[in-house]
Amino acid sequence: MKIGSKERLATASLLGVICVIALAVWWTYAELDDASRERREASDIARALTDMRLVTDEYALNHSERARAQWYEVSRRVDNLLAASRLAGQTEQELLAGLRDKRTEGQQIFGDLALTPADDRTDASGAELINRRYEVQSLNRLLIFEQDNLGAAFRLSDLATERGNIAERRLFVVVLSGLALIATIKVGVSWSIRRNVLTPVARLQHVAYQVAGGDWGLEFGRGGDDEVGDLTRNLGRMTQSLRHSFARVERSNQELREGARRLEEVVTHYSPAWLAFVGIGAYRLAYSKPRAGFGLQQDTIAGSRVWVLPNPSGLNAHFKPRDFADCFREFRLAIEDR
Repeated sequence: MKIGSKERLATASLLGVICVIALAVWWTYAELDDASRERREASDIARALTDMRLVTDEYALNHSERARAQWYEVSRRVDNLLAASRLAGQTEQELLAGLRDKRTEGQQIFGDLALTPADDRTDASGAELINRRYEVQSLNRLLIFEQDNLGAAFRLSDLATERGNIAERRLFVVVLSGLALIATIKVGVSWSIRRNVLTPVARLQHVAYQVAGGDWGLEFGRGGDDEVGDLTRNLGRMTQSLRHSFARVERSNQELREGARRLEEVVTHYSPAWLAFVGIGAYRLAYSKPRAGFGLQQDTIAGSRVWVLPNPSGLNAHFKPRDFADCFREFRLAIEDR
């Protein structure tokens, strides 16, 4: 896989993980918000039921018209809160259903109590005594219903609080898991970069340094299937080509040195006064004089003076025809003067 593909894969993976974490955090925050809303609704219902219990106690003490009106007002507020409630859990729905049923029974009981005239309660004889006992029993039942409703409301509040605590713990786990996953991906990407990029590049640098020092026998290896592998193979082919080129150059230099030895034998045999070399490169390589220039040389070959001329080949771009003429004229004049 190419380095670019690996980079895109790592980027896509990281972005995917971030999106998943963001969705998980959003979902957890939604759960936390729902739990907070349910806790507020349960608290409102519990406060309204507490107010109703207080109004019921007041009505049980003095049976006033004011207490009766307040009871009905608070009752409507409780019914509105129960109707507007959006509690979603199965347990919450069962508690709400129980609250509504007991509210219906409680309203019937209070309605029966409100129909009893206030002045009849002072007579404790005959049928009025039976009505008084019925009233006491009805009040007790009503207070029990209201107490049960308060318990259910507090249970709803506890459930909402528990759900909020679970959402908070889930949020902590999601954030911690997301950070751990991002750190894992970062470590994996760093390890992959070190293994697939930095280590091969360092090895290439080491081998290239040794090859530059003249160790042409080293091999770069095959490498992987990414850009670093392509670079490794290209450097290997380049080194092999340079190795062959240097071998050809070395053979050519050896031939030049062998030719110089045979030339010296010929010059020794014929003993010419002057010896001209046409081409400075051949002279430098044949006699190991890399700094030799054109013209008369200080060294001689078998007693013959040496003069180096430029190569008149058409490939020699450093000299024009007039330059060639000047160089050869200078050599001719040197021969004539001596």
